[in-house]
Amino acid sequence: MQMNPLKRLTIVIVIALIAMVMTVGVLAATGPMVTFTKKVSNATPTVGDVFTVTLEFVNNHTEPLNVIVSDPNPARLYLSILTSTITGGAVYSPTIDAVVWNGTLNVGSLPHKVQFQMRATGIPTATIESGYPVTNTAYMSDAGSTGSLPPGSLPGSLPDQVIATAAIRILPKTQYISVNTTQDPDGSQTLNAPVNVLVEDQQLKIELPQGTIISGSNLPAGGVRLAYIANHTSDPTGSGIAFAGRRFTLELVANSAPFTRITPVSFNPPMTLTVFYDRNQLAAEKISPSEIKIQYRNSSGAIWQSVPETDIVERGAGTTAQNSYVKFRVGHLTDFALVGPGPHLYYFPTIRKNQ
Repeated sequence: MQMNPLKRLTIVIVIALIAMVMTVGVLAATGPMVTFTKKVSNATPTVGDVFTVTLEFVNNHTEPLNVIVSDPNPARLYLSILTSTITGGAVYSPTIDAVVWNGTLNVGSLPHKVQFQMRATGIPTATIESGYPVTNTAYMSDAGSTGSLPPGSLPGSLPDQVIATAAIRILPKTQYISVNTTQDPDGSQTLNAPVNVLVEDQQLKIELPQGTIISGSNLPAGGVRLAYIANHTSDPTGSGIAFAGRRFTLELVANSAPFTRITPVSFNPPMTLTVFYDRNQLAAEKISPSEIKIQYRNSSGAIWQSVPETDIVERGAGTTAQNSYVKFRVGHLTDFALVGPGPHLYYFPTIRKNQ
């Protein structure tokens, strides 16, 4: 019995349509359900710089998706989230030190954007010359479905997660201070004019009297200059010590390219350094100004030790709480930190971890 040609054509069309629908479904299932990107406005911030982080995510699927987006601070010691700058409906979670967005991504909507700012607060001493690399990773997790999609429907390298990354490198903020010297027959150099400099961030004053003799191996005939490297985060300085919010590095470098670092180096008579700090910050940490000490990294580079009390010239209250100071003498260059007594290790500016 022969089939009616019209009925045969109808069956062929239905089969073709079914095949097309199945093909589209496979493509939708295997294609990316979400597009998730992360960008930073400055991939090489220096210590003290503020930069903007931008997250964008869009639903490419045929159903609404419930997701949680989290962007944790990848380097708590060296980066801080400026919580007042968070936009796009996200919030700050102090528990995990992260920016978090929780909501529904509707079908066909424009990319959702979350933005916030971060500040580079410091850099590990070991990376001062090369900068400190940080991989900044944000996570999108499946929070369940509003439609037929089951929990666990988001594809990714991790179960139920999609990640977006942005690499940055924190660079040191260096200020160079010129010194006028004359090369001596024995290879040392003599200071022809006094140095009396308040550095740009107004956290340190450097004083060297005229006639100071600078000694070191292979001092360049073309002269030398001081390098001040600001750092507002702590290295662990030992038990029973509280970081008081000031750390910096002083180096001696050649006055011309390639600006070779000169170490070890000594000054006779010693230089006088004045470190400024905020009394209000100390009060919040229950540190008395009379308890403030200066620590420096010794010649081995592995141990922090205190400047002897005999080399502390003065502890002053200053004209305001913000310019209280400690003045001390030192005959060498290294890393320095302002510390006080405490049963905890304090990471400037806002994170304290009990020992």
